[in-house]
Amino acid sequence: MKKYLLLLVLAVAGLALAPSLNAAGHHFGGVAGIVLDSSGNPVPDAMVGVEVHTPNGRIYQARTHTDRRGRFSFQQVPAGPGVVKAHKRGVGHGQVRGKVIAGQVVRARIVLR
Repeated sequence: MKKYLLLLVLAVAGLALAPSLNAAGHHFGGVAGIVLDSSGNPVPDAMVGVEVHTPNGRIYQARTHTDRRGRFSFQQVPAGPGVVKAHKRGVGHGQVRGKVIAGQVVRARIVLR
C-alpha cells in the first residue's frame, strides 16, 4: 500500500511541475501583480484587464478587479506577448507589456497616473 501511495504522490508532483496544456496543446501560465497610485499606495477595486496574442493568431482577453490590497491575478492565460492594463475613476490608468510564459506566473506592477 505504501508503494502505491508513493507512486501516486510522485505522479501528482510531476503533473504540478509540467507546463499546463489544454486539449488543443496550448501552453498556459499566469499573471499576478499589484496596482498602485502615483504615491505608491495600493488601489483597491481597480479594473484590470489582460490581453495576450497567442501563437495561432487569436487574442485572449480577461478582466478582474483588484482586492482591498490592490492585488490581482489571472490563471490559465495562454502563453505569448501581451499587455496588462488597469484603471480606476478618479485615480488614473496605467499598463505594462510583457510575455506570459508557460508554467510560470509573470509578475506585474502597474502605477496609475
